[in-house]
Amino acid sequence: MLLVLGFLLVLLQLNFNSKKLNATSVKIIAEIANIMMPVVRVLGK
Repeated sequence: MLLVLGFLLVLLQLNFNSKKLNATSVKIIAEIANIMMPVVRVLGK
């Protein structure tokens, strides 16, 4: 669970560092987040 969140944070960090926050990477991160949030909620309970 924490690994997934950390992975998302690393992706965001890389995007900010490269200053190439293009629509594709944002969309991919959003998709991953949308998929993982229910899983995180279930695991958190």
